[in-house]
Amino acid sequence: MAEGVAVAARQAGLTFRPYRPGDEQGILALFQRAYGKERSLAHWRWKFCDNPAGRQIMLAVTEAGEVVGQYAAVPAWAAKDGGRFLLSQAVESMVDARFRRGLKKPGLQATLVKRFYVEYMGPDKGAMAYGFPIPVYSRYLVRTGVCTVLHRVVQLERELPVGASGRGERPASLRYRVEQVRRFPPAVDELWRRCQHELPLAIIRDARYLNWRYADCPDVAYVKLLAIERWTGRVAGLAVLRLGIEGRPAGLLVDWLVPQRRRGLAGALLRRCHALATESGQDRMEAWFPEYASQFELLKAHGYRPKPTQYEIVVEPFRPELSREWVQGHWYYTMGDTDIF
Repeated sequence: MAEGVAVAARQAGLTFRPYRPGDEQGILALFQRAYGKERSLAHWRWKFCDNPAGRQIMLAVTEAGEVVGQYAAVPAWAAKDGGRFLLSQAVESMVDARFRRGLKKPGLQATLVKRFYVEYMGPDKGAMAYGFPIPVYSRYLVRTGVCTVLHRVVQLERELPVGASGRGERPASLRYRVEQVRRFPPAVDELWRRCQHELPLAIIRDARYLNWRYADCPDVAYVKLLAIERWTGRVAGLAVLRLGIEGRPAGLLVDWLVPQRRRGLAGALLRRCHALATESGQDRMEAWFPEYASQFELLKAHGYRPKPTQYEIVVEPFRPELSREWVQGHWYYTMGDTDIF
């Protein structure tokens, strides 16, 4: 009881408000205290200031101006039935240790979430909040009434031949050539339009979004691949790779956009992904696709095996069109829909 009174007293002097220019240094200082590592200003600006879908940051600030709590999201525009909806991925939720109440009781963190919802979610604003927390944190979020769990994320994995160069393999395809690009061209928008009707709910993977997410990221050198029809020059599919992560020799298939019926195209693009991963010293491939998606079965047909991860998907819809029950079986997501990879 005494601890709760003390926390309430400390919170009484706090101001809850959205980000203001100049808050970034206080946010970065809080990140270092909360996570025990530094976050560069360049990364912060890319993630929160340069995002084409906008900025969503709720802060707890002391009377002295110190940032002691944050609940932030990375928004992205998504498409469903010809309409656009703003989805908000919760990221970097953090509270200074002096103001924590623990995960067993709602405290400053839960207050920040609810203030965030009031500010950024609802009609004409964010349509659904989501995240990929580990179970202990998702249980806390459910218990405090801010979201519900959809399901555990399943990862698809495939081992790669160690030491092989991949150069002796047959050409990827007679119909398609696969090129590595520095940035995604405007022609990718037409590819998205062709694929959109196959994806009941998905982040809009147009050139603007893809270039912000992968080409402009200051911390990770993503490999960006386009499959192009040899005779027409039309962009037929795309893939994004991350080669190695945190010392693990894994090739991550972080994004993928290929028409479902183009099985030959999908095979050619996957073979190129495997060859690049092998040549860079990776010993396995990993990917995330929902179990109900055709891409999940595609990768299984190419030797990938499903394995549950430590992550759960939590959601809180704010539009009736995005009910939990409907989202559960229709939302297309990949590793790139998270800030984990």
